[in-house]
Amino acid sequence: MIGLDVADQWLDSGHCSQAAAVYECLIAENPDQLTCYQNLGLAYLLQGEDVAAQVAWFTPLDFLPDGEAESYQESLLNRLFEMALHLESQQQDLAAWLVRQYYRQFQPENLINLIALIQLDIKLNKLTAESLLAWDLIPLLQEFGGTLKPETLEQFLLALFPCYPVGQSGDKDISQDMITQCIQVGLRFVPDLPALILKFSHLAYNHTYLPNYEAAIQLTQRCLVFSPENLTLWRQLADFQTDIGQFAPGLVAAQNYNQYCQTLAEKVFGQRVLMRALMRQGDHGPEVQACFAEQAQLIQQLLTDSPATLTRSQARSLMVALFHWPYVQDQPEQYWAWQKPLAALAQKNLLGTETGQNLAPYSYHQQPITTALKTRHGDCLHIGYLAHTLRQHSVGWLCRWLFRYHNRQKFKIHLYFLAQGVTPFTQAWFLPHADSWWAGNLPEDSVVQIFKDEIDLLIDLDGGTYEDSAEVLAYKPAPIQATWLGWDATGLPAVDYFIADPQVLPPEAEQYYAEKIWRLPEVYLAVDGFEIGVPTLRRADLDIPIDAVIYFTAQNGLKQHPETLKQQCQILAQVPNSYFLIKLRGEKGILRELFESIAQEEGVSLSRLRFVDFDSDELTHRANLQLADIVLDSYPYNGATTTLETLWLEIPLVTQVGQQFAARNSYTFMVNAGITEGIAWSAPEYVAWGIKLGQDDKLRQQVRQKLHQAKQTSPLWDTRTFTRHLEEAYQRMWTQLS
Repeated sequence: MIGLDVADQWLDSGHCSQAAAVYECLIAENPDQLTCYQNLGLAYLLQGEDVAAQVAWFTPLDFLPDGEAESYQESLLNRLFEMALHLESQQQDLAAWLVRQYYRQFQPENLINLIALIQLDIKLNKLTAESLLAWDLIPLLQEFGGTLKPETLEQFLLALFPCYPVGQSGDKDISQDMITQCIQVGLRFVPDLPALILKFSHLAYNHTYLPNYEAAIQLTQRCLVFSPENLTLWRQLADFQTDIGQFAPGLVAAQNYNQYCQTLAEKVFGQRVLMRALMRQGDHGPEVQACFAEQAQLIQQLLTDSPATLTRSQARSLMVALFHWPYVQDQPEQYWAWQKPLAALAQKNLLGTETGQNLAPYSYHQQPITTALKTRHGDCLHIGYLAHTLRQHSVGWLCRWLFRYHNRQKFKIHLYFLAQGVTPFTQAWFLPHADSWWAGNLPEDSVVQIFKDEIDLLIDLDGGTYEDSAEVLAYKPAPIQATWLGWDATGLPAVDYFIADPQVLPPEAEQYYAEKIWRLPEVYLAVDGFEIGVPTLRRADLDIPIDAVIYFTAQNGLKQHPETLKQQCQILAQVPNSYFLIKLRGEKGILRELFESIAQEEGVSLSRLRFVDFDSDELTHRANLQLADIVLDSYPYNGATTTLETLWLEIPLVTQVGQQFAARNSYTFMVNAGITEGIAWSAPEYVAWGIKLGQDDKLRQQVRQKLHQAKQTSPLWDTRTFTRHLEEAYQRMWTQLS
């Protein structure tokens, strides 16, 4: 006859009907085998036979003496709890939920079981506000929350934080309020509240990649209930709101950030938060200029004081505090005169924090470069790419081709995603071409993983746009670190190289960059092309005559500099049969008023301006871009993705070349696409090129023909060769390591 051990195995593996048959036989043979009743009840329960389960469990109570009955009941509860844990380990969430529900009926005040049950409810999307009320979660947390292990409580609160349970009443606000109250009670027993709040903020941030900005905003507002003066949360809220066009509340959040600033370092970054809120809506006026002046004074004072005890948050913020300077002025020497010491100060303070000290074993700051290190992977180099942008973001669109051409015999490719989920775009373009990938929310976790993976060269793709990336670099988890493709270099002493080309940075740039500039032989970026969708705009839709010249601009509010807009209107004024197609991304009222006031000042009729919204997706944007006869680039911060799209679509472009990296992107792309027509070295030349291309149809056709022919010969469209150049750079960097 089959024994108890086999029946238990069947039960554990989910063969409940076979297990039940054996338990029934064993009980018939020996009614005193109490564990058989418990397991028989579980087998019935997991088959949906609730009544039979209860009969099996309670049968021994009919014949056991009172003392033994109590012991049996305790044993039954232990068996239910044990089975729930087993089912959870097997990912059988619904079955585990059912077992825990029965356990709760027997032990409604057991908080450990209750929070496990709620976490299952969350995973199964079954949680309701009515359940939380009926289960007395808040009173139980108040009474027994202090008895929970800190890690158990934190795991529960992290699971509860992003929830919006739908109550039977359908009142979402009531449900949100219930969640907030539960978390508030739980937070009383959390030993490291700031660390948990930071994790909450990361959970909110992750929603922006879904993208679900409304949820991100609501979760950040929930966080602020728990930590109302938290600067990170106010900055996050301001960013989220302005990113989706809620400019007025975003500005209020930015002002609140500044209200709660206490230290000099916080005030430096506070001006950055305020600049972003103003400039994202298209405001480059007196308030923005006042922010720059105030920030400059604060930076001078901070660098003079040179504090050595900044908090981690304060130090992180300094690394990206000057983000908006290149959008307003083309003065790289002044920018780097402050960015370099700010970045160095930030790095020094980060290394001195508790986090920095804990990460010292995972850092190459003090480690000698040995032969064993340089030969640890033989002839194969392990390359790590660090980013929060390997998705439908400009960086993702532009670097995706590289990963298809890497020599996987000589290079092992590792991807490190910071606060970024794996989107369908990520899945399609990046994961299949990587040897490993890792996603994490906290910079310190990324540092440890990069070090353990023995990365030889860590390539930063965020380029000073994101504190988490900059913080990872500051700890130096790889022997060689370089920045490529993103916004610009970071200025951090821990970063060895900034990858550029002969055009995108002038020769004198070596004098003011902290990193060594590594110039690739032709161009610092290449793509194989762009997909194009179906257009949704026609000339007739816009009431533009078929023979008119269409000038086009499509940049966000940060890049819409008033002086450049003035030059664009001067072009329009000299080309009578022309129209200006303007895609607005910012506070439409402010931007439209800005364009219209400048147009009137330059004598351009408002009837020649056409304002349209940004398209719903990139493919439609490119399809509609084909309406343009000439694209007018922004300055002092050029287009990058838009420039490449324009050149791929064979549309003439006018750009003004400056001194900073951001003012030379279009220049290097145009030269490498085989054209010089439209490249201006001053504002008057920018206007002259705009007029010349607008008036000379034959010249426009010549430019289009050159761009068409260049698709077969240009280094800009040859990612395979570009990848070989980049790989050669990696190998030479490694050879020079000492």
